[in-house]
Amino acid sequence: SIQERSIVLKLVISRIVLSLSLIGLMGTASQAGADTTKGKTLKIVNSYKCASIDPAYSGSHWLFDWAAADTFMKVTENGEIVPNVLESLERLDDLTWKLTLREGVQFQNGKKLDGEMAAKAIRRQLEKSKRAQMLLGGAEVAVDGPLTLTITTPAPNASVPRALAARNSSLFVYDADVMEDAAKDYAKIVNAGAFTAPYEIVAYTPEYFKLKGFDGHWAGTPALTEIEIRVVPDEQARIKAVQSGEADLAFYPPFEAAYTLKDRDDAFFRVSAKALQSLLIYLNLQAPP
Repeated sequence: SIQERSIVLKLVISRIVLSLSLIGLMGTASQAGADTTKGKTLKIVNSYKCASIDPAYSGSHWLFDWAAADTFMKVTENGEIVPNVLESLERLDDLTWKLTLREGVQFQNGKKLDGEMAAKAIRRQLEKSKRAQMLLGGAEVAVDGPLTLTITTPAPNASVPRALAARNSSLFVYDADVMEDAAKDYAKIVNAGAFTAPYEIVAYTPEYFKLKGFDGHWAGTPALTEIEIRVVPDEQARIKAVQSGEADLAFYPPFEAAYTLKDRDDAFFRVSAKALQSLLIYLNLQAPP
C-alpha cells in the first residue's frame, strides 16, 4: 500500500514544509526555506517512539527521518536514487558494485570517513540487521582504497542502490566502534558523535529526542540550531500543541483535521504532494503470478 504523510504546522514555518521531506526541511542552509529557519529550534510532536539509536536494531529508521543519520545513497522527491555520502555508485559486473565515498566527510566526533569505516558499518548491518539482510543478504564487502569499497552479491541484485538509500534497510553511515562499545546502552551513543549527519544526538529516550546542528556536516551548515521530538500518543493533543505554540509540527493527525482546521490561523493541515512511503512491497522474481 502507499501511505501519504500528513502534518499540522504553524504559519511561521509553513513555507518550508510543503514538500514534507524532513531531510529537506532539516538539511543545510543552502536549501529552500533556510532563511525562515536559520538559528531556530524546530519542535515536533510525533505518535511513534524511536525505539533504537543503534542502526542495527528495530526502530532505528527514525534516525533518518529526524536527520540524525546519513545514507550512502538517497531518494529524491522525484523518486530517483542518487549518491549522497557516496560520490558515485558503479555496477562493475552482474555481481559487483563499486562505492566511491565523497572526500572530506567526517563524523561528529571528528573521525574521518574512509573505506574501512564505511565497510565496517555495512558489514555490521549485514550481520545484525534483519532489514539489511532482506535486501543484501549474503553480500561481501571489500575495501579497495582510502575512499573506495566494493559490494559483491551472491546473485545479481538490482536492489543494491535502493538498499544504500532506504531508511528501512538501516544501511546508515555510522561509527561501528561506538555502537559495538555501547552494546545497546544507548546513553553511551548520546553525545558520542557516531554519525556524519547534519544533526547530532544530544539527548535521547524512546519518547524524547534532542538534536543539535553539526557545523562540520559535509553538505554545509544545518539550517536549524536544534530539533526536539516528543512522543504524544493522543492525536488531538498533538494538534493542540501546535495551536498553543508548544510545537511547530504535529505528525500523523486524523484526516478530519483537514476540515476542523479549515480557515484557522493557528494551525494548518498539510498532505504531502507525493506519497513518501511504500510499505513492504517486494517483487517476486522467481514465480509468476
